[in-house]
Amino acid sequence: MDRRGAREKGKPASLPRGTGRPASELTIDDLKAAVRNGRVRVTDHADEEARAGRLTLEEVFSSLLRGEVVEEYLRERPYPTWHVFGRTAQESPVHSVWGCSARNGWAVLIRCTVPDPAAPPVKSETK
Repeated sequence: MDRRGAREKGKPASLPRGTGRPASELTIDDLKAAVRNGRVRVTDHADEEARAGRLTLEEVFSSLLRGEVVEEYLRERPYPTWHVFGRTAQESPVHSVWGCSARNGWAVLIRCTVPDPAAPPVKSETK
């Protein structure tokens, strides 16, 4: 796949699978499962932020899988959203905001940032 999750030419597209549950019942585990299974879309904004923070998308994905939820917005539209703090395999801190679609079961990386070392830490960074 390319940086934004589009399939490569000549490779079959996997059919989207919904979760079979209302969006309000999705959990962070549904989001992580989508990422583990390669069902990820990346917004242009998140792609630009990853590049600016010198992060690969794989590092952002890894930080989600190793991270903790800072805030969740389960009634957010068009899909539930989670703010996650995690670390890359090299222990670099990453904040990311993710959505997950109940309709097709895909994760959406909305934004990702590397925290400013001079800024006060958020709750999850102090653990």
